[in-house]
Amino acid sequence: LFVSYFNYLGSFTTELLLVGEAIILPPTGLTATTTENEVTLNWLPPGFNPDALTFTNGEPLFVIGTSGPGKYEFAHRFTSSDLMPYSGKLLEQVSFYVYSVNSDFEVKIYIDEFAETPLITMPVNGLTSDSWNTFALPEPLSLDQLEYLWIGYQIEVVDLEFIATVDGGPGITGSGDLVKIGETPWTTLSEFQLPYNWCIKGILNDSQVVGFWPNE
Repeated sequence: LFVSYFNYLGSFTTELLLVGEAIILPPTGLTATTTENEVTLNWLPPGFNPDALTFTNGEPLFVIGTSGPGKYEFAHRFTSSDLMPYSGKLLEQVSFYVYSVNSDFEVKIYIDEFAETPLITMPVNGLTSDSWNTFALPEPLSLDQLEYLWIGYQIEVVDLEFIATVDGGPGITGSGDLVKIGETPWTTLSEFQLPYNWCIKGILNDSQVVGFWPNE
């Protein structure tokens, strides 16, 4: 670090040696396939969970209140680049953390770019407050041919409620912090100066089928 300063004697630059330590996370989910003459290694980037699709950074930390009665959707949005490390995986369950269960809940899955038409709308009940709640999809969804994938849930409330939880951030804008209020377009938590991600996860398993649901 070079520090420049001046006083009545003139201008000076002092050099300070900085020493630090860092923990570098290793890749995860290392697998290998072999042929007669080659070994192909595949792995997930550092910090990725081979069994979960999420932008959530750690455990729930805050709860976000609704602004009044109506419908609210919360989602994570994945592009083909985000899904690439999960080739051969199936989305089997959706999990989300809620602080309160004073609402009607629906799991929502979209595979179009702007989440205009849901692939899955699945009402769910029996949720537990202040806890992760996990629900199986009607059928596993292959990730291999998807350009986009939105994973989320919808609530419908009759009053001000504190239900949807977020992590401690930083928010991954346009990926982990998408929200839709009523019939308004999708927006992000960052638009409200909230630098967090929704606590949502897609639970994965290895592909054991050929083809692509639902267009098989």
